[in-house]
Amino acid sequence: MGDKGAYNIISTYINSYMPPLLKGLLIFLLSAHTMSTVANYSNITAMNLSYDVLEPLVYKKRNWSAAKIVKYSRLVTVFMIVVNILLAILYNSPVMGATLNDAYFLSSGLLTAGVSVMLYVLWWKRATLLGVMLGGLFGTVGTFTFFILEYKVWKSVYYTPIWDAIFGAGSMANSYLGYCVVGLVCGIAGVIIGTFVSPPPSEKQLSAIADQPIDNNEEFFAGMHD
Repeated sequence: MGDKGAYNIISTYINSYMPPLLKGLLIFLLSAHTMSTVANYSNITAMNLSYDVLEPLVYKKRNWSAAKIVKYSRLVTVFMIVVNILLAILYNSPVMGATLNDAYFLSSGLLTAGVSVMLYVLWWKRATLLGVMLGGLFGTVGTFTFFILEYKVWKSVYYTPIWDAIFGAGSMANSYLGYCVVGLVCGIAGVIIGTFVSPPPSEKQLSAIADQPIDNNEEFFAGMHD
């Protein structure tokens, strides 16, 4: 069936082997599952954007009321739904030539560069909020950019002077994971740049760090910006 043909295995099985009543039930359940997945993804991305990015950088600094924060958070949710729909349409475009495997592979790079780098700086007292934000941004952009170059432009045939000189000619290209390495390097660079161009954390901010997790939202952000 090939890589793309395998996507039709469920619909082919339902249409060819299921009785009409069971076919209708399965289509209903699969549609509900799909809608639930899309809704969860939209909600999660909107929540991360609003809670982790906009709240410390915009909401709290401007002393917005809780009602105003809720209002703008809902607008962020609508915005992310539109973005996810556009990405889904773009992903299915023949021009993109994307497959489901691309999403699986890309997610590994994003977790490496966009998430793990920011978690590692928890053990670096000099790290700042700007460094964390730039680390995630640089890592994400680097991963996306090199993934497209590696898989869609160069077709996994390219040469990296420093890496190949250390590990052997074509080692990064043959690993098919060059985008993860590049994204990780970009993420680390973003953390370092953002940290050293911004003032270091104050002693009061560092003293607010505790071994026990802080569940109170107000207390958490007060420790970040006091």
